[in-house]
Amino acid sequence: MWNSILRAWLKVRSGLIKTDPTNSAEILRQPLFGNPSILNVNGSPLGISGLREGNAFAHSGHSRVKDL
Repeated sequence: MWNSILRAWLKVRSGLIKTDPTNSAEILRQPLFGNPSILNVNGSPLGISGLREGNAFAHSGHSRVKDL
């Protein structure tokens, strides 16, 4: 079952085009984790598994830019 779901998702994703946010509402909806626009001190995006990494934002329930 998961193989077919993953294949379908990859087909859909191939047609998607990532664009930078163009207004404040789009900026506020952006996720904190896994976002290539928000980098840590090492220059890589904050990990998707913020809770496992001990990230203070994740522990306090912050997951989107608007939460800050």
